[in-house]
Amino acid sequence: MLRNVRYIILILVAVPMWQGCTGALQSSWRDFNAYFNTYYNAKTSFERGVELQEQQEITINPERPIRIHPTPRRAGLSDFEHASQKSADVIRFHPRSRWVDNSIMMIGKSYFYMQQFFSADQKFMELLATTQDPSLRQEAILWRGRAALELENYVEGINYTQSRLFSTEFEWDRRIEADLRLVIAQLLVARGEYEEAVEFIAEALPDIRSRQLEMRAYFLHGQLLESLERYDEAFEAYNRATHQSNPSYDLIYHAERKMGIVARKRGDLEWAHNHFVSMSRDDRHFSYIASIEYEIARSLQDMGSYTAARQKYEQILRRRTQPAPRETQAQIYYGMAEIYRDFYMDFNLTAAYFDSSATQGTNLEQLPVNFDAGLMSRSYGEYSRLQNEVHRLDSLLWLSELSEAAFDSVINVVRERKIAEIERQQREQRRQQMVTIADMEEVGTQADEDTDNGFLNYKNPQLMMQNRQAFQALWAARPLVDDWRRMEAVRVNIVRQLEEEGEEIEDVDQAIEKAVAPRQQMVEIDISDIPFSEEQQMETRRMIASHEYEIGNVFFTFLAMPDSAARYYRNVMRRFPDSELAPQAIYSLSELYQSSGDSTQALQYAMQLVDFYPNTIYAERMADRYDFDLVREAYVMSREDSIALQYQEIITLGLSDDRAGKLRNFAEKYPDDSQAAQALYRSVLDYIEVAREDEQYAYRINDLSTTRYIWRQEQDEFEVFRDSVRALLADSAYMAVTAELDAARGANDSEPVSLNGLQDDAPAVDPEDIPEETQDVAPDDIPEDAPDYTPGDSREDTPVQIPEEEQEGRERVDRPSDDMESEVHSPEDSLQRITYRSHLQNIVDKTMEEPDFSEWFPYEGAMWDSARVALLTLRNNYPDFPRSRIVNELAEEIDVDRVRALLVDTEKIYDCNELDERPDIEGGLDAFIQDSGFHQVIEEFETSGTVVIHVLIDKDGLPSEIHTEGEDDELGIMEALLQAVEGHMRFSTPRLTGVAVQAQCEYTIEFSYENQD
Repeated sequence: MLRNVRYIILILVAVPMWQGCTGALQSSWRDFNAYFNTYYNAKTSFERGVELQEQQEITINPERPIRIHPTPRRAGLSDFEHASQKSADVIRFHPRSRWVDNSIMMIGKSYFYMQQFFSADQKFMELLATTQDPSLRQEAILWRGRAALELENYVEGINYTQSRLFSTEFEWDRRIEADLRLVIAQLLVARGEYEEAVEFIAEALPDIRSRQLEMRAYFLHGQLLESLERYDEAFEAYNRATHQSNPSYDLIYHAERKMGIVARKRGDLEWAHNHFVSMSRDDRHFSYIASIEYEIARSLQDMGSYTAARQKYEQILRRRTQPAPRETQAQIYYGMAEIYRDFYMDFNLTAAYFDSSATQGTNLEQLPVNFDAGLMSRSYGEYSRLQNEVHRLDSLLWLSELSEAAFDSVINVVRERKIAEIERQQREQRRQQMVTIADMEEVGTQADEDTDNGFLNYKNPQLMMQNRQAFQALWAARPLVDDWRRMEAVRVNIVRQLEEEGEEIEDVDQAIEKAVAPRQQMVEIDISDIPFSEEQQMETRRMIASHEYEIGNVFFTFLAMPDSAARYYRNVMRRFPDSELAPQAIYSLSELYQSSGDSTQALQYAMQLVDFYPNTIYAERMADRYDFDLVREAYVMSREDSIALQYQEIITLGLSDDRAGKLRNFAEKYPDDSQAAQALYRSVLDYIEVAREDEQYAYRINDLSTTRYIWRQEQDEFEVFRDSVRALLADSAYMAVTAELDAARGANDSEPVSLNGLQDDAPAVDPEDIPEETQDVAPDDIPEDAPDYTPGDSREDTPVQIPEEEQEGRERVDRPSDDMESEVHSPEDSLQRITYRSHLQNIVDKTMEEPDFSEWFPYEGAMWDSARVALLTLRNNYPDFPRSRIVNELAEEIDVDRVRALLVDTEKIYDCNELDERPDIEGGLDAFIQDSGFHQVIEEFETSGTVVIHVLIDKDGLPSEIHTEGEDDELGIMEALLQAVEGHMRFSTPRLTGVAVQAQCEYTIEFSYENQD
């Protein structure tokens, strides 16, 4: 009994133990099976995809903050797809496995590398909701931050990652924490918060787990410190980036280059120059040699060696091997412009070089952030234009103030210079003619020696060529002036007249020059622009003052050159004290010195303004600023002064869409003011400058340029192809063979022939289809006097072999033809057939239609629309604007018609006179009277008359409302006419700037009854 009890107790204890062991074994088996059957495969595929991603070469742009974690490339997509599928299988078939959370993480990462960032973020959120594993939770937070960076959810990403980083949820793994800090730094960089980003990178650098990430982190750290002008720290960061193991060469090069740039910025010019020279001698940098040499020249320029720098710049531009990239050329031209501005003081060449720099530097993303060649080009171009005009007006004013004797002396000097130039040209022309005539005489002598060459030596090719060259030598060098034949006739007449007068002529040229000398004194000098009258002189002085004041504004507002601006303001103040611009110039001088921190000078000019021009609004403003006692007569500012002040205040604002809008509003408010057109023009330039800063514009303009380039390439290829087809048509041997094939098909065969794709539904011609008897005789064997061959002729007695090159030419005929013409074999045969010749001729006649480039139109957006509206107003309201040519070219480039269409109210009823053209009665008035049946009314009542009708025409050209000016007649003729108009009269579509609109138009209808008896 006791033994039985023991057995029972043992069984009761053993059963739970056995059940526990069985559960543990089953769980381990599930994990083992899930790992090796599914998760292991998923992990292998994922790692292979990551390896392919890391093998992709990543090109960086050192001019913009780089990404430490690069955006995934389209590599390894099939591996990531397989990894996500296998991970999903783990979750589906092994839901109780310990690899489920890892599978969710792998699916999220796979989505991320496949650039499905939103789906990846959802997976990471799912993992955070299901797992309690601290390591997985930390990784999920890190990858959510990276997804926010790619999705450009910068604010949300910063708030989320920082809140989780500084929470007390768990103890962060140091390497994951460092990675997260780098992600936060990149989110801050995208927001422009560089100071805080620098701190996050600095805290992450000691614990970064990847050498590649560490190198990129140091480089970004250097970029941010450089932007913050912390050059010593930036230099050290770039230096650290070059000392990482197994780094990217591209990044090493840019880090070394940045070291030299930062050294130059902090004043170590000699070190920077030597550093770049050392880089230029390193064979690794051969592909970047042009850019390195630019940095050498830039260092020389900053060191003050302007001549050496200019020569180095020119040497780089002339380089044929390893030419400089466009962006480097843009920087070279920019440096040349600065040299000519700062050293040579040649602002005309400065404008030209800035213009070249702006033309080359189209991709602003590859250029420094402060690259402003476009603005500089326009500003210095405006300066150059104004300065040249000032010089011209000054010269004219100087001439007008000369005494009569001095004026005549100057005119004589100018006349003598012109005469000397004319004589020099004439002597050169005579010298050329003497040489060529001697050559002709020699050729003529040789021709006379041989009388067997036929008329004009046509039997002797060599003599024909010599005579042709002699003719060109004689006549190609004729004077390139009007009436040159008459001049030669005058020359002959002068010689004849001298001989009749008995003068002995030893030197013909000398005698002619002596005879025509008095006539040369009659060279006319245009003096119409010289301001002789006092009124003209005053207007000239006013224009000079205006131009010099504008030059001062250009230097002060756009070029940030206050010293140059002050010189021009002082010119206006001293040379033209009575000008209305003098008080403005003094006011601008005071503002200039106040902005530069020289309050003493600013106060002095303010006092001058109050003392000498107390009755101006500018004096009043200075009195208010400095609390002066303004002693002046009761002054009411005139409307002109008020408008001028408003305009002055607007143009002193910085470049922005706000200033552009204010300039446009100014022109609309004061359309009759002298500055209105200029204000509109400046608003257009401001709108365009702001619009160009949009990165989407850069993408669109690049796409348009690429598309146009491809179109031109296709055009060139098609022209080459057509030339080949023309050659086939001109080859009688080849066309004879094709005619044989046409004849072999039969006269009534309506099935078209295809030449390798000319017509889709026809079989291609096979060379084996050529009759065997045509393979015996080569084209060279065809007799020269053989009759012309036409389709349908039988030429079995003269078989022709197709040359190999022509076979290849025929195989190249591979262009579709949309409208192939057919040849009728005989007048009786109604079936038309397409021959080889017609196929080829259709290709020759075919033209490629230019594609519609509107899809890539780059000038889209609110700023461009505003620029178009301002241009429309400028063209319509100010047709005599001095820069109308530029305005018209600009309007055509950015397509003003687009805004015309936007400005048309399609629901409004327009007057007929506002339309592009008056809508026509379709078919004409006579056809309407006949087709509508109104002629029967005319005949019935034997009536004639003239009726004026008013018609409301809808967008489809249909009359919707009709009425007449007269009263209804008793016979009902008017009612019948109106019914006929409503039921039968149709009009061409009324359009305003190309847009269909409704319009109210007036038409005169004349009708008459002619008695047929």
